[in-house]
Amino acid sequence: MLRILPAISWHDGRMLRNVATIALPGLNPFELGVACEGFGLDRSDDGLPNYDFAVVSLDDQPVPTSAGWSLITPHRLDRAAQADLVIVP
Repeated sequence: MLRILPAISWHDGRMLRNVATIALPGLNPFELGVACEGFGLDRSDDGLPNYDFAVVSLDDQPVPTSAGWSLITPHRLDRAAQADLVIVP
């Protein structure tokens, strides 16, 4: 086998189960939608894993998007600190 890249891995063998997306001011709704589509929908009936997914924000204020509307979420950064994967769209 030809190795081009070094064998570096931080994977501990656990599957991702807990995913958080951080909503920052100026968020692009399409990019948020991709994260929600990939991790927020229950597709366990199709044999795919189910994720504990949340959209989090910095505080309890509405988060303005680049499309002119705002988003409110009950989750804060402490929820993201618990996640196996954090997405920043």
